[in-house]
Amino acid sequence: MFTGPNSQTDFHIGEKMNKSNKKILHILFACIAVFIIGFSALLLNYTNSPIDHKNSTVLVNIPAGTSLSEVVKILNQADLVKHPVLFYSLVVIKGVTRSILAGEYEFNTSLTPSELIDKLSLGDMRYYYVTIPEDLSLQEIATRLSAFNLGNKEEFLELAKDKAFLESMNIKADSIEGYLFPDTYKISRTMTARQIMRMMVDHGQRLQRTSNP
Repeated sequence: MFTGPNSQTDFHIGEKMNKSNKKILHILFACIAVFIIGFSALLLNYTNSPIDHKNSTVLVNIPAGTSLSEVVKILNQADLVKHPVLFYSLVVIKGVTRSILAGEYEFNTSLTPSELIDKLSLGDMRYYYVTIPEDLSLQEIATRLSAFNLGNKEEFLELAKDKAFLESMNIKADSIEGYLFPDTYKISRTMTARQIMRMMVDHGQRLQRTSNP
């Protein structure tokens, strides 16, 4: 078949365009590779470096229902997350985007971002050890818990006489007074008055079953 000048010109132009496109693709792939390598190195260094070298302690409260973006904002405001993009990336890589637990946390700034994320995802929060001596009245127990900002005092006193709540724990009395077992309890600020009271009653009932098989 006869190939005219125009056809040859079109062929050469097409060949040049293909070479040019290949060159652009090579450059693009090279840039992406450099970016990935650079970002990976940056993330690895961030992952294993302490938050800072002040060795200070920071208390942070993560309310129930807080989204990941809000958690990062809270941590950023507390100076615990200085590079949100890297922190987000690390959370995704560790597979805990939906595993951050609400609560009051105590962080030392010598922790690495990876260790900080582990504490949040494992629920390694701050607990208060509260001792309830024998013969304390219901009002005194509520006041003692309130002093640690644990639970809600008004809710505590109302629940103490709530019939449905009492029946759910098999308490056949007008009040929970006398059923809150005296002992030392490990309590977090995420616990409600209902949860605290149920824990005390369950603990006493469990000990009673153990002593009277």
